[in-house]
Amino acid sequence: MRVKFFAYLRDPEYAACREAYITGVTTVRELGFRIGELYGERFLNEVYREHTGRWFYHNVQSVRVLDVLYGRNLALQTLDGVLCHNGEFEQQVFETSGLLDFDTFDRVVEGCWQDGGEAIERLRPMTLEGCVVRVSDIIAYVGKDRQDAIRAGLVGEDSFEDGLGGAYNAWALSAFATDVVNASTGKDRIEMSAAGFSELKRAKRENYEKIYGSAEVNGDLPRAVGELFAMLYDYELKALEEGREEDPIFTAHIEPLQEQLGHYGKSYVWQDDLDQTVCDFISAMTDDYFVALTERLFAEARDLFPKRGYFDGASLTLE
Repeated sequence: MRVKFFAYLRDPEYAACREAYITGVTTVRELGFRIGELYGERFLNEVYREHTGRWFYHNVQSVRVLDVLYGRNLALQTLDGVLCHNGEFEQQVFETSGLLDFDTFDRVVEGCWQDGGEAIERLRPMTLEGCVVRVSDIIAYVGKDRQDAIRAGLVGEDSFEDGLGGAYNAWALSAFATDVVNASTGKDRIEMSAAGFSELKRAKRENYEKIYGSAEVNGDLPRAVGELFAMLYDYELKALEEGREEDPIFTAHIEPLQEQLGHYGKSYVWQDDLDQTVCDFISAMTDDYFVALTERLFAEARDLFPKRGYFDGASLTLE
């Protein structure tokens, strides 16, 4: 039986429980996808949509990982917080959705698979804690993506209008968090001030112009990686169709999941939707696993990824 509510969530005496709830959601919200943060999710969505007409979004897959693939008996609020965490769709004011039951939640999840971004844009958390996670998600990545892009050499420290460069991340975490607290105190919603929200939108817009839309992110290497996603998807789909049980999709995905779910008297019904099974497998891969597997399977991948160790180009001194 699925857990419907934390009965004590609104009781002021249980502040620690609310903090634990927020921590839990933020810890598991990204389980649905791990490869190539700037473009990997888009590539998997493209090939999955081509095969099925359905949409892949990491927040929806995260719910599937928790609720289906690993069969964890998580409360409705937790799963809802995971589903609605996406900071890509920013808002100034976050009000709760009024969602009350799993039947409605399951319909919302299915709508995300069917309608993609149109459904994702309408998502609203059912709790204020979920709203905190949602606004925190965009605050976290709007500065961190800039910092990562500077470190990766995609842009320079002086590339941004505010002149802060990578230091913008530390400024954003402090300034936006303070803004949310000040604007939300005493209200039944979570919100930002008009000035704070305007700056958040400006920073996000600049990220899209100078980072996500850069030639390095959309150039030859990402296109080649996108082709590897399609090749791997087709390869693993054929492995399922032919029943090649020695293939990694069986040995590294289906069999471990069956063992895990067996402890709870459940099973992974992978045969009913082979495309979904391939999507489950690829979305669970780390960068290193994706690189290793594609290099093993496809000659094209062996010349694509740079061969570097952890200490290449670094000076290592042991005292």
